[in-house]
Amino acid sequence: MPGFISMRVYSLIRPGDQPTLKDTIFEAIAYSAINIGLMSWAIFIFFSTEAWLTRSLLAALILAVGPVAWPFLLDRLLGLLAKTGLVKYRYKTAWDDFFSRRQACWLIVHLHDGTKIGGVFSGQSYATLYPTPGHLFIEELWEVDQNTGAFKGEEPVSSGIILKPEDYRFVEIKAYIDEQD
Repeated sequence: MPGFISMRVYSLIRPGDQPTLKDTIFEAIAYSAINIGLMSWAIFIFFSTEAWLTRSLLAALILAVGPVAWPFLLDRLLGLLAKTGLVKYRYKTAWDDFFSRRQACWLIVHLHDGTKIGGVFSGQSYATLYPTPGHLFIEELWEVDQNTGAFKGEEPVSSGIILKPEDYRFVEIKAYIDEQD
């Protein structure tokens, strides 16, 4: 069913809880009906032509391309509506909202023993989002002054660090400045 395809693609774009099939059957049917409505022009052409190639292309459009494309369009539309304030912002947590921006920043991670570690979070870094937030890969680890929290040195001390949520208490975020003061 096209509705199941759309739902699966959307869950890849916006991860969330994974409901069971029995909980989503009516939603999948509804999405399939929307797909039929949006693709009615292609369905009309499908049944009014006898050209094998045209029918094959239209079948692929109706049953695969459309259901894969709709979630991307919906995600873009909801993002625009959220920016204008017409719908609530869609991230489940502040963590998700911040790290989804993929904005370069300095992170200072406060470990359970009071130690601070820090580094650059940018293009190659990664943070997991809902439903399993808190895992971090910080691409450049820098030396941090344990008293002031300031970054020391002129270059990273390692090529990165991977942290699990149970490794730290909280994460401090600082604006990214390419050169250290």
